[in-house]
Amino acid sequence: MRHLMWGVALAAVLAAPAAAQTSAEGEDTTVSELVVTSRRKEERVQDVPAAVTGLSATQMKDQGGLRDIKDLSYLLPGLAFVDTGNINAENNIRGAGAGTARTAGVDSPIAILRDGASITGGNIGGRTFTRLDLFDLERVEVTRGPQGALYGVNAVGGVIQALSQRPKPEIGGSLASLYSPEIDRRQIDAIVNVPIPALNLGLRIGVTDAERDKGFFFNTFTQRYGDLEAFRAGRVALEWRPRDDLRLFVVMDQSDERSSSNTIKNVAARHDPPLPERQFSPPDPDGPYLYAANTSNDVNRNVASLNAQAEWDSPIGKLSSVTLLRRRTTMFSQDADGTAPGDPTPPFPAATCATRSCSTVFQDHTEIASQELRLAGDFGASLSWLAGGNYSGKQTDFSTILDGRTTSAANLNPSPTANGASVAKEEEVQKGLFASLSWRATDALTRDGAVRYNDSSKKTDAYTIRRQVGALNCSASYIDPLRVFATAPDCVQARALITDSFKTTAPSVSAKYEITPNLRVFGSAAVGYRAGGFNGNSVLDPQIVPSYRPEKNVAFEAGAKFELGGAFFTATAFRNNFDDLLVTVDTLGPDQVSRNSRFNAGKAKTYGVDLEVFGAHRFAPGQGSISYTGAINYLTGKIQSGPYAGRTVEGSPEWTYTATLSYRRPIAGPWRLQVSGSYRGQRGGYTNTTEINNQVRLADFDIFNAAVGVDNGQWRATLEARNLFDKTYVILRNPTNDIYGDPREVRLSLSYAFGSEAR
Repeated sequence: MRHLMWGVALAAVLAAPAAAQTSAEGEDTTVSELVVTSRRKEERVQDVPAAVTGLSATQMKDQGGLRDIKDLSYLLPGLAFVDTGNINAENNIRGAGAGTARTAGVDSPIAILRDGASITGGNIGGRTFTRLDLFDLERVEVTRGPQGALYGVNAVGGVIQALSQRPKPEIGGSLASLYSPEIDRRQIDAIVNVPIPALNLGLRIGVTDAERDKGFFFNTFTQRYGDLEAFRAGRVALEWRPRDDLRLFVVMDQSDERSSSNTIKNVAARHDPPLPERQFSPPDPDGPYLYAANTSNDVNRNVASLNAQAEWDSPIGKLSSVTLLRRRTTMFSQDADGTAPGDPTPPFPAATCATRSCSTVFQDHTEIASQELRLAGDFGASLSWLAGGNYSGKQTDFSTILDGRTTSAANLNPSPTANGASVAKEEEVQKGLFASLSWRATDALTRDGAVRYNDSSKKTDAYTIRRQVGALNCSASYIDPLRVFATAPDCVQARALITDSFKTTAPSVSAKYEITPNLRVFGSAAVGYRAGGFNGNSVLDPQIVPSYRPEKNVAFEAGAKFELGGAFFTATAFRNNFDDLLVTVDTLGPDQVSRNSRFNAGKAKTYGVDLEVFGAHRFAPGQGSISYTGAINYLTGKIQSGPYAGRTVEGSPEWTYTATLSYRRPIAGPWRLQVSGSYRGQRGGYTNTTEINNQVRLADFDIFNAAVGVDNGQWRATLEARNLFDKTYVILRNPTNDIYGDPREVRLSLSYAFGSEAR
């Protein structure tokens, strides 16, 4: 399949006619033309009564493209990036999810949509976009603040949506290559766009293939780099217009991915202020880029999805349908002791690993199916409305396997109880109804209201398997725990069957007033919910509650949008009022095993300010043009009640800064010079991982990316540097570790495009 897709794409690119195209200097669109769909309809960004950011395909290409969600944090304001160095990384907006960042088994506080459908779910790697989701995009949109009325549960902090490129009416194609010499990274992307006018059909095929054989983090035990990667993906998009009033858009894609886990980025330093600063053995005098481990530290993930959208301009309004089928399988393995044979055995808080060969393997298989129908229309010139419903189902099989634990520091026999597996099989069905109404009361004043009712039913089957149960040897069962009922049911221990349902109602109201054509003010109040759920390990520890309630956020926002000097500004002040704040804690059970779980801790308040600008400017003829974005975001807050009352809300920097700049000018004939750069900085705030309120400070850092290149509309050559100044910086801290970011990476890229893909 992989070779077939490559053959079709490359043949189309090389065989099609190379129609010469040159773009005029200053091809950037004006800010007034930026269109978003954050309220499930197309509208200019300045007409939305909320803090909204749109990122176009041109902007993404100018900044080197999106290879992972870290790249989003450089380009989109207001995103606090919780970078774990692996698939559990996630974005945070306005402190939402502060108590549960990176925690398996809890839903994302941000609604993550691909082409109109929510794609989050599962225990690992399901809290944000996969690499597949960021391939061949038309646009990325971010709406900050609760969006529960239109997008349902898990839109507590906002919505991020990735929109795939649609087939274009002109034949075209592109072939792009990238090479990073220091780490031997190679990537090839191919796109072919084929219209079929006789059938009113458009076809778009894309494939990408990336590998690297070296890395930044070197394993001194295996004498190999640990942060290698291999990524292959293919996408087919079809758009069919059988009639002028009917449109169908289908995207099918699949990816296979291998990447590293965060263990290789850890430095074993203790940061928890209540305890004296110390180091776990072995010490790390060589810094973060050398480590020793003998078991694997990697991730293997496969994703396949089908998304179908249909629109019919019916006599009573536009009827829209969004259908999603998605499957994700992930295996995430780590060297649990972070050492290799020969290293001394320290006193661990949990099981002993005298052999230095302990591993932890997480396995997750998640399937999502959803269907949404909505109808939108107008009552005259002043009223517009929308009504709809959705039905979705998720099923997840998740297991954690602990292996290699020994009975003591002196006895190397396998521990009969510390080696084992825990399993959670979860099912969820969601049903929702929603409606919105927009009233243009006067030429200057518009009022909006929306509401959603959501009903979520969940059940879980959680159980454990130990290496030995009495005289019964279960060593062959705990390494294949999902089949244990068919192979060795007597090895199952501590089984818990839990069911619950959660019903929520999320309203929102907003108003926008146009003082002048270039100045608008707005205000809003909205409610968002994060889904309730289960702690499957509650059966092993009576301190752990079996289920937790939905987390609620009642938010208020006021702001202004105005245009000045060719730039578009947004200034917003907001306040979030959390109830049943969802937090993660570690408890030591009666069997002296530490387990993390979630519970509702009480009330919390956060508040802050967002300042954002974007624009474009064309200089005198021959001098080129620039486009730019910039943002400053401030966030702080306190927990108001419960066991952590008075503590600072964690999980986000206090200050974040983002900026991008792209300058383009003609140099000779059709050739143009392009210089671009992006910046990401953060200050203040506290991190949290598996225990709330460790009061571990986030690292302050400033990271720059830059690129310079030439293009003539068809050919493009670029030299790019990520982490331009080669800064060593900490991306995440927890009570025992620092996790470091990558050093500078230099990338060389060359691409050719024609027809619809030429610039």
